[in-house]
Amino acid sequence: MKRFTITQIAAALGCSKEAVRARMEGVRPDGVEIVAGIITDIAAKESHHWRNTESGLADFNLQVRHATTPRAKIIECLIRILQERQRSEPGFVGFNERTEKVERMQDFIAKARSGKVHPSEQLLHIKEWAKRLDQIFAEFNADVQNGKMLPGISPAAASP
Repeated sequence: MKRFTITQIAAALGCSKEAVRARMEGVRPDGVEIVAGIITDIAAKESHHWRNTESGLADFNLQVRHATTPRAKIIECLIRILQERQRSEPGFVGFNERTEKVERMQDFIAKARSGKVHPSEQLLHIKEWAKRLDQIFAEFNADVQNGKMLPGISPAAASP
C-alpha cells in the first residue's frame, strides 16, 4: 500500500495540513477509505471545490469512487453485518428504530422510565453491553470472509 504524508494529502485536497489532521484524528494509519462527505467538509471550510480535490487525488494515482447507495459504502455494509449479529441481543429493536416500532420494547421502555420495572429485566447494563459488543466484534474479526476485499481470510488475519 502506498503511503502519503499529511503534506501530500493536504496538497492533493487543496486544503491546510491542520484541516487534514483534524479530520483524520483517530484514523488507522494503515488504510483509509475517504468518504466524499469528509472531503467536501474540508473543501468547504477551506473554500475549495470538490472537483479540485478529486483531481488532486488523481495526481497521486488515487481514484475517487462515488457511492450512490448505502450498499455501495463499505462502512454501511459493515454496520449491517454487525447489526445482523445483534438480532438476538436484549433490547434489539430492529434496523431502523424510527420506522420499525417494536411495541414490546417501546412498552418496556415506557414502563422503565415511569419506574414500574427495572431496566435490567430486559436490557444489559452499559458495562455488560460494552463487553458483549467486544465479543461480537471479536467474533466478526475471527470469521473468514469470502468477499472481494478479504477472499478466504478473516479481518484479524488481514491486519498487520
